[in-house]
Amino acid sequence: MVGVIWLFLLPTTFGFLFELTTPGSLNGEITNSRYNALLDIIIEERKERKQIEQYIGQLEMEVKKLTNITSKIPIILKDFEILHSELHTVQSKSTQFENCCSYYRNSTSKITMTMLNRIRNDIMVLEDKQTKEIAVTACATGDRYNNNSVIRFPNIRTSYGINTLTTLQTNGKFTCDKPGLYLIIASIMTHLSDAEYQIRKNENNLVYVRIVPRFSGDQIENHHTGTGSAVVFLSLRDTIDIHAVTDIYIHVGYSCLSIFRIH
Repeated sequence: MVGVIWLFLLPTTFGFLFELTTPGSLNGEITNSRYNALLDIIIEERKERKQIEQYIGQLEMEVKKLTNITSKIPIILKDFEILHSELHTVQSKSTQFENCCSYYRNSTSKITMTMLNRIRNDIMVLEDKQTKEIAVTACATGDRYNNNSVIRFPNIRTSYGINTLTTLQTNGKFTCDKPGLYLIIASIMTHLSDAEYQIRKNENNLVYVRIVPRFSGDQIENHHTGTGSAVVFLSLRDTIDIHAVTDIYIHVGYSCLSIFRIH
């Protein structure tokens, strides 16, 4: 007798014939060996099927994950587009801000340079004005001067643009430190009749002045003033002085010398 067993495997169904008995077998030894082999095949098939099922389950989970991710891609792309648009807006505003800052920076720089130029010009005008404005008025003290002596003017009343007046105060000589055309005015009061003095440049006479008594009726006033003036060009280190030609007594407060540059 020949026995037939059909073996079914999932997911694919197939079968084969297996003879449990073989003609010519003795005492059933061959039949038992084949039976045991069949059981081993069935057990191994079950193990492999279980493993396949587990693997298929894992694949299904991965497919679900991929499906979820794929479904989120449009949302992610939309969010990306929104972020990209916002980034473009921020960059545009940043560019506008930089342009605005650049404009104000340039405007401020221009205004600052304009103000600096104006201040610089004003300073130059003031310096030029100070350079051009050269003048001094100095007065003598009450003293007696012999003929052929230089009258000193130690009391400086006003001074503009002159570096030093030491020589005028100590020995009566004005020393020019800024060349130009100068006007010199001297006014000397004395009680001595017919006193004379000179306005000199570099000890050379420019103008003679005689102080003549003033008559009031039949009386001669004791104090009288003689005033002289001269216009002269002075070069650097030229000197001006008032030289007593005769003996002369100076009255304080009424005897002064004024020097100023015209041009």
